[in-house]
Amino acid sequence: MDGCSRFSDEFIKWCDSNALILNVEKTECIYFNQRRNNKLKLSFSLRESLVSSKNQAKFLGIIVDHELRWSDHIDHVIKKLNSAFYVIYKIKSTVPAYTILQVYYSLVYSCLSYGIILWGNSVDHRRIFVAQKRIIRLMFDLKPRDSCKPVFMAHRILTLSSIYLYKCLVYVKENQTKFPCLTESHNYDTRNSNVLFVPEHDTARYEKSPSYQCIKLFNHLPNEIKNLRGVRFKKIVKEVLLKKAYYNVGEYLLDSNIVK
Repeated sequence: MDGCSRFSDEFIKWCDSNALILNVEKTECIYFNQRRNNKLKLSFSLRESLVSSKNQAKFLGIIVDHELRWSDHIDHVIKKLNSAFYVIYKIKSTVPAYTILQVYYSLVYSCLSYGIILWGNSVDHRRIFVAQKRIIRLMFDLKPRDSCKPVFMAHRILTLSSIYLYKCLVYVKENQTKFPCLTESHNYDTRNSNVLFVPEHDTARYEKSPSYQCIKLFNHLPNEIKNLRGVRFKKIVKEVLLKKAYYNVGEYLLDSNIVK
């Protein structure tokens, strides 16, 4: 408790010294841990108001839980997708196909892509892909057992995994100074100049982290794509993902002919 009090005092001082206004009523606390049934609760005083830790909190539209499993946020996304499904269902018979696509990108794609680098590799992300395919089946009159993959390709719609791949790859390209290459850490030859250094680790949990996944996914790209710059890089990566329509990240990592 004393540690929490000291933290709150330092936090208030930091806000004051940086001319930041602290809204105590909107301040929330999360105690991050890996125990599913953790019952430890933290509480501290913040400008005469009591702040207690919660298992989850919403931050910039992303629901963050104390285990970083993202199940709560995925439930939130699925609710939005179900609402989008209902909207498309109601207007489908009265508007042209291009309008349906506009609605899809406005209500569905925007929801799927937001913050996906954080939750796109979580265990529960498959539930969102099921919801995405349900919407695609509605839009293009597919039967329950029909494959959605040809439709994703023909209509140039990114699958959930392809959206995740695109966001991760573009993030690395736009922030390459944050990801050192092998040549910066070891005496490798120039053929490895575009291979990112993978930090040492000993837990499977770390391998699911956004930073590790971004490195792993970028390293799998052929050099001819890695060497591209700016808009050209984004365009080629997106074209590849539209053409391949990956159903999961594993398909991408097993693909030895990405550019073909």
